[in-house]
Parts: sequence; structure tokens; C-alpha cells
Amino acid sequence: TITYFNLIREISASISRNEKAILIASGRIALLIGGVLSIQRSKFPKSLVVVHGLDINPTSRRMKRIVNWALGKFKKIVAVSGFTKSHLDEKYQQKAIVINNGVNIKARDFSISPQIKLSGNPSLITVGTLWERKGQFNAVSALPEIIKKYPGVHYHIVGIPKEADKLKRLADNLQVAPYITIHGAVSNRQLAELL
Repeated sequence: TITYFNLIREISASISRNEKAILIASGRIALLIGGVLSIQRSKFPKSLVVVHGLDINPTSRRMKRIVNWALGKFKKIVAVSGFTKSHLDEKYQQKAIVINNGVNIKARDFSISPQIKLSGNPSLITVGTLWERKGQFNAVSALPEIIKKYPGVHYHIVGIPKEADKLKRLADNLQVAPYITIHGAVSNRQLAELL
């Protein structure tokens, strides 16, 4: 609690020093801190919050009300997916835009010469926590049809393997397990090589 109090105080002081400040928050804690800052400041800066599915979709009704209150304090809302935007209350969907997560291929890590050779022709890859809502299950479900047209295809899954066992069962049931590799969580350098 003391850490959050100090963080709020520091951000507030920074905003006070710069009248052109823009507050950009990402994640539930930052969203809530932005809400608190809006209470203590008569002049709230231009503000934008980047929201992810779990940030705005708490299981507790009380927390949902608090999150919605904090969302109302921001001038703009950026949802990282259509899924996330669809879970915003209707009154916030109007001011929300979707900017999907992406990658900067000009970043330093992408200038390396990759040591990893992905199997598959074509090679398909997704990056994100392995959860049903992230879409990997849809990709695996589509593999039987994809294989008919591209028998050399291979699907590479990168990310924390939360529901890996469930996905493996689906792949076994569809008889596509040999066409899938679950890489798990990897370093930034490995991710750059895989991509």
C-alpha cells in the first residue's frame, strides 16, 4: 500500500511539473491509479489507458464497478483486441479504439541472424499465453482443413503454456498433434529468432 501511495505521489508531482503531461496507463493497477489521480487533481491531464481482457473483466462485482469508475476518468481507451473491447461496458465502447498487439521488426533483436529453423511449410506461429480465449484452440481446430491444402504445415505456439494439456488433448482428438510444437515461454532473443 505504501508503494502505491508513493507511486501516486510521484506521478502527481511529475504531472504538476509539466502542464503538457499525458498520462498513459496500461494494466489494472495503472488504470486504478489513474482514477485516484483524477480525484486528487482538479486539472487531470490528457489521458489514455491501454486495456487487456483481464484488466477490465474482474470476477468480483465490486471490483468491476471500481474498474468502470476508473475507465470513466480517462479521455481515451485503447483495447488490445476486439475481444477486450467487446467486454467493455457499452458506454465505454464508443470512446475505445482497438490497436492489436504487434511487433516492431526494426527493433534490435530482429537484426540477428536466426539460429532456429522452424519446421513446416508453411510455418504458422502465435505468441501469447496459451489460453482458449487467445485463439490457439481455434487454430488447432482449423488444422485438419489447413492440412488438406498444405500438408507440410506446422503450427508453433509461443507463450506461457497455461492450458497446454487441454490443447494437447484437442490436438490428439483431431489427430493433428504431429503438426504442433508448443515452445512455452521464451526469451526476447529466442522470440525474435522464432518470428
